[in-house]
Amino acid sequence: MSVSFRPPFILFLLLSTLSVEAKERPSEYSLKAAYLYQLSKFINWPQMDPMQHKPLHLCAFASDPFRGALQKIHLRKVQGREIQVNYVTKGTSLSSCNILFIHDKISNNFIKKQYDMLSKNNVLTIGEKTGFAKKGGIIGFTLKNKRIGVEINIQAAKDANIEVSANLIEIASKVYYQRQS
Repeated sequence: MSVSFRPPFILFLLLSTLSVEAKERPSEYSLKAAYLYQLSKFINWPQMDPMQHKPLHLCAFASDPFRGALQKIHLRKVQGREIQVNYVTKGTSLSSCNILFIHDKISNNFIKKQYDMLSKNNVLTIGEKTGFAKKGGIIGFTLKNKRIGVEINIQAAKDANIEVSANLIEIASKVYYQRQS
């Protein structure tokens, strides 16, 4: 019987950058910002040539409660691309976003209403509201016993033509294979 050590090793790599911050007792928002950064390493967007070094636009709502925490990843590089954090209002066009973080004060119905536009524009949606991935978001944060985890909706990723690394899928607490309303 062959035992694979790859998923635990990948999880260790994913969380390794959090260990420095953990000594400073980071807030939940600091951890989630670090997760956003780490998760972006496991995503491939269509028609994005990493050699062009175009910025990766991470959008969050202006009302986002962890705005300051996101500044820690602003201008950091991932996959050779600089992350640019942009704050939007509900009326702003989201088509220029590569990643859209949706905080828990925004209803999961937002994804349902914007699903076609976000999918068409290859936007990786990440949210923290319970049931986010089940309701059509691509990656949902979970919080259990003070530990952050992820749920992944494979169908939503396919609809957005976004490839989620198999290593990330393996460490997800739940994986959904169809969008549910």
